[in-house]
Amino acid sequence: MASSRFWSMSRPRAGALRWPSRHFPHLALTATTLAALLYIACTRAPSPCGSQSPAVNAALLSYPPHGPGVSSQNATFEHFKRRSEDDLRRAAALLASWPENKPKAAYFVLARQADLQGVIQSVGDLEARFNRRARYPYIFVNDAEFGDDFMAEVEALTDAPVFFGGVPAEQWGLPAHVDRVEAETAWRRMGAAGVLYGGSESYRHMCRYFSGFFMNHPLLRGFDYYWRVEPNVRFYCSLQRDPFAVMRDSGASYGWNIILTEIMETIPSLWATSIEFLHSAPSLLAAQPGIKAFASRFRLGSSLEETLAESRYNGCHFWSNFEIGRLDFLRGDAYQRYFQHLDSSGGFFMERWGDAPVHSIAAMLFLNKTEIHQFEDIGYTHDIHTHCPQSRELNQHCSCNPEADVNAHGYCMRYYKRQVLGEGSKA
Repeated sequence: MASSRFWSMSRPRAGALRWPSRHFPHLALTATTLAALLYIACTRAPSPCGSQSPAVNAALLSYPPHGPGVSSQNATFEHFKRRSEDDLRRAAALLASWPENKPKAAYFVLARQADLQGVIQSVGDLEARFNRRARYPYIFVNDAEFGDDFMAEVEALTDAPVFFGGVPAEQWGLPAHVDRVEAETAWRRMGAAGVLYGGSESYRHMCRYFSGFFMNHPLLRGFDYYWRVEPNVRFYCSLQRDPFAVMRDSGASYGWNIILTEIMETIPSLWATSIEFLHSAPSLLAAQPGIKAFASRFRLGSSLEETLAESRYNGCHFWSNFEIGRLDFLRGDAYQRYFQHLDSSGGFFMERWGDAPVHSIAAMLFLNKTEIHQFEDIGYTHDIHTHCPQSRELNQHCSCNPEADVNAHGYCMRYYKRQVLGEGSKA
């Protein structure tokens, strides 16, 4: 299941957004009204707002609003656009002078203005446990815009560079091939059935964004690795190794921390759609894939029906609110074609496909076992689930309880050890 803390069904009431008093001392507009005026002005201008650079396009992102991410009280489009453009230049300059032996890597954080306290928690832990020494940059993106107060408080948390950007509206809206009436009917049905986030539109936008778009964000251009970080998570261990260097030196492309079972009611057709794609492009299957950890009898048959009859998905997946990955994998031909096939089916909206099973199935199909790395040494909590290192050697650097480790008690970890690591008897 993908991250949950960021999204809700409720939509906050837009507050009053005041223009600078030295220019318009008596004028006050709601954030939504201001957004509408800017949107109309830009779209009717001879040269549309955002045509000057990708960053400006990315900043015109919260009108029309797509959910709870309406404009915050302390931000304006124009200021955020300028900051986004400046940060693109700063990121390019940083990469131009990057140390030769240091992996080109960044933290990637999708957050909203209201997540400030959660961001303070997450970044504070990361700085204390690792990044105060390493000083890898942070990239924050938002489907609305960040206010000056948010950006200032985040930058005060670290000596590392911090960049801010937006999510283009087309990446946070219903695609043209999905019928809204049919989709909303499905959402109501899933919500009434009690499926977690089954009735939420914004949650679906988030899952689709992380499944197919974030890896190509302009602020990530030039970086080789990313570490996804959520607001309000905990990191418990003082890291003795640079995780990005571990990925580079081991040749790994996907790194994970927690393995769980998905809520199967959210992905009834994901596996069949994935295998359908694989049958259309069988050469993309890795030479030594790890997919048997998710489907123990997996075998690519002569037909789609034969493969599905033999290969039953057990729901296991890597919890993607923590992942460290090589961007070339997600930007590559195999993954991008896979995402486009999934997206064209409408399953992100007609069902409630999460980015976690999407990333996980792709990694297990298109990567060899040796390209997948478990970060056992990074103690971590998100919501109710915790990973804590089990060995005394690793745990001596941590402040978590090994008995709380969710991996130690789940059957997905046993499958992974058998099928990927070759430990124990075959499943």
